[in-house]
Amino acid sequence: MTFRFEFLYNPLFILLLGINSDLNTLWMMQRYRRREDLATYLIWLVLLYAFLFTLVILLSGIVGYHFFLQRPLADVSSLSLFAVILFLLLVAIGLLFTSIAVASNRITASFFMIFLVILDKESTTVIIPFILQYGYRVMPIVMMILLGIMIILMSFIIGKQMKQKDFFH
Repeated sequence: MTFRFEFLYNPLFILLLGINSDLNTLWMMQRYRRREDLATYLIWLVLLYAFLFTLVILLSGIVGYHFFLQRPLADVSSLSLFAVILFLLLVAIGLLFTSIAVASNRITASFFMIFLVILDKESTTVIIPFILQYGYRVMPIVMMILLGIMIILMSFIIGKQMKQKDFFH
């Protein structure tokens, strides 16, 4: 799962967010009068796309497992814990992407996030593969709390960044 996550699912998720999170369009500036509303919109956009992307990943995996191996799912509770951890991980990555995109631009943020996730798999602390392979088995509640804290902190950071962003430069 981790090989597909770093090289297939993560770039697709980041590109999906990058395509649909353009802040400088005129209708975005006209629709949201306050910058906090725009930050809230971006956070909800990340939550929605992470949820839909988690559903796509799980349904494709379940269908492939069931039809190719001709076996029913044995452990539904483990799969549900994995789904929650995957959703929280996608939200954390998406909010980090959004924070970088607000500070610079979407293209730089896309390349940086894809590079960061691939670099984590290949040569650094291997946090994402640990979360995806052992986090939901060994300590799922701790992983959910840590990812939840990261999501809350990133949401506050995005809100502060949006207050100080100059859209008309």
